[in-house]
Amino acid sequence: MHKEQKILCFKILLVAFVLSNAIISNAQSNLNNDTTALENLENKSYLDLEKVFWSDLDKFDTVKKLKYAKAYLRKAKKEKDTLEIADAYFMMTYCSKLNTLSYLDSIIGVTKNKTFKNQPINAYILRASIFGQKNDYKRALLNLEKANFYAKKQGSILQLNDIKYFISRFKTNLGDYESAKKLQKELVLYYKNSNDFYSKRAYIVASEAYANSLNFLNKPDSALLIVKNLIPLSLKTKDSVIYNKLLISSAISNYQTGNYKISLDSIYKLKEYNRRKVFSTDVEILINLYEGKNYLEQQKKKRAIQCFKKVDSISSAKNYYHSYVRENYTLMYNYYKNNNDINNQLHYIDKLLVTDSILNNDFKYLAKNVNDKFTKPNLIDSKQKIIKSLEKEKTKRISLMFALLFLIILIIVITLRNIKRKKLYKKHIANLETPKKVKSYLIDDKTTLRILNDLSKIEETDFLLSKDFSLVLLAKELETNTSYLSKIINEHKKKTFKQYLIDYRIRFLIQQLDTKLIMRKYSIEALAESVGYTNASSFTRIFKNYTGKSPSEFLKSRYSTDDSLF
Repeated sequence: MHKEQKILCFKILLVAFVLSNAIISNAQSNLNNDTTALENLENKSYLDLEKVFWSDLDKFDTVKKLKYAKAYLRKAKKEKDTLEIADAYFMMTYCSKLNTLSYLDSIIGVTKNKTFKNQPINAYILRASIFGQKNDYKRALLNLEKANFYAKKQGSILQLNDIKYFISRFKTNLGDYESAKKLQKELVLYYKNSNDFYSKRAYIVASEAYANSLNFLNKPDSALLIVKNLIPLSLKTKDSVIYNKLLISSAISNYQTGNYKISLDSIYKLKEYNRRKVFSTDVEILINLYEGKNYLEQQKKKRAIQCFKKVDSISSAKNYYHSYVRENYTLMYNYYKNNNDINNQLHYIDKLLVTDSILNNDFKYLAKNVNDKFTKPNLIDSKQKIIKSLEKEKTKRISLMFALLFLIILIIVITLRNIKRKKLYKKHIANLETPKKVKSYLIDDKTTLRILNDLSKIEETDFLLSKDFSLVLLAKELETNTSYLSKIINEHKKKTFKQYLIDYRIRFLIQQLDTKLIMRKYSIEALAESVGYTNASSFTRIFKNYTGKSPSEFLKSRYSTDDSLF
């Protein structure tokens, strides 16, 4: 096999490391003592040794491959051929998972001070993938930085894309899904129209990652569309690892859209497809987590908790911590809290604290993704409260009675106050909505024209969007009185002053939403404030009366397809 083919094999191996935590057999043999066999192989050419080594890639005859790799290394060392020494260590990496890092260090050692195509870039990338599997993201990113340095120095676009893919995956684990999605979309577009084997596979891998990010960003419809297009492509490649990922992604998308039966069907199909195979850790955890979440939505709580316990068992046995695992412990904590099982509440609070500690150090997950309800200080506080309640049960009951009595009184006071406020509010709204009779005034045409012209000029400013705006202020600005102004608006705008103001503000807001993408991400309160409303509820009611839809419904229907790639 030639250099270009070896590069291809490297990429296939590399992706397998990341996607499936692939287990490569560790050959245990007495090859070091079989010097005669190795000496005989040394007489062969590098090309002959390569052909035997890289044949039958799908069959892991590790002992045979390791023998040829060692012969290749001995031959290269005798001839002091640095590039061939690096290739030999690469072959050794393929044969043994146990010694992978030491072989990669050897490749880096013989190539980092010299100029060789693809090295030591590949070695650093593979090191990053290994550390990533071990949740050691600090060292993984450090190795990616070194790979990026050499890739830029050599101008290797394909390897820069490999690095970009890894960074996007790490960003996903960090919780920066928007940035990850952007990088993955760039990779999808780069590989989309390529026809060679690696590019087609890279396109599928990048697209699956892109769909995964869309799921995290609560855009399951877009993710599902991508997955449906990818499944036939993955079946053509006969790559079960990617096919498994796509089925999982499909299950997550359907769960998020409320199609729980279809989501479970995808999970059952995945289990049947891999009946005689061992799942990778991340896939096995996702299968059980989403099977449990689907059962939970179907009110099959006992079956759900069994699935969540499996996730706990896998995570503990393999020391695997991820945002999925944290979500699982949160669900278990809530389940036992609802069942008043204090012992298990304490147990899973401890689990959450341990997971948070790891995620906070390695993933920085808490800073962006965890609801304040389950932050570390509150978890510790909850734990202390539960322990205290067990130790002082009698005192708690008495305190609880007083607390409930106080709460009842407080609720009564608040309820009476709210009733009074509602009556005043309804009275105020009724006064506002009751059209006032406008006295008949004779206004000369010159005055009318001046006020209308000045009003048009004011409409081009932000004056009408002020939260303190009123008819009195507008009349003062136009140097007229409120009676004249009301009459002119009624006769020439064909509406009351209140209707005129609502019409202007809502039309202005829709125009801003159409032209300024950033405003579509504003909260309802921020949108209301931008056009002069201080009460979000009043704004929502006014907006719906005007457009027929609430602000949220309007935004979703008008701008919902912006993020879909396919």
